[in-house]
Amino acid sequence: MKSYPLAMIILHWFLAPIILLALFMGNDIAQLSNDLDLKVDRLEVHMAVGIGVGMLFVIRLFIKLASVRQPIPEKGNKLLAKAATWAHIFIYILVFGVVITGMAIAAQVDMPSIIIHGYIMPQGLSDLPVRIVHGILTKLLLFVVAIHISAAFYHQFVLRDGLLSKMWLSKE
Repeated sequence: MKSYPLAMIILHWFLAPIILLALFMGNDIAQLSNDLDLKVDRLEVHMAVGIGVGMLFVIRLFIKLASVRQPIPEKGNKLLAKAATWAHIFIYILVFGVVITGMAIAAQVDMPSIIIHGYIMPQGLSDLPVRIVHGILTKLLLFVVAIHISAAFYHQFVLRDGLLSKMWLSKE
């Protein structure tokens, strides 16, 4: 089975833990009181990670669009194969949606001024519509990533079709 381009494989395995870290970090940050300096410090890191993920995902998208399209696996259910295609598209949409809504939150509350000047976070941040959308998108992304991981294990251990080897470094 032919592997994905090396750059795609590296970006996949580099981004996967970072995205999960950002998702869990965001959940942790949401639980903190707005008047804590710790919240601002963590948000600063969270924002930097989010911007980095967004930039790397743009690069990943360009590599994906420029690469030869991988064939749908012969073995297994055709409906599941079609669902996998849509799930991958949905992951891209969700990642970009999370990054864009995160940037919109930062712009709406003037987060750079809060970080630079040490201002207190505004009350009611959790009630902002863009913050609510950001939270929904992160939960959807986590759910779709869980399905993605489950599907990889299904291919590896149930179908035993070697699909996971396409996203691994090979000796080709």
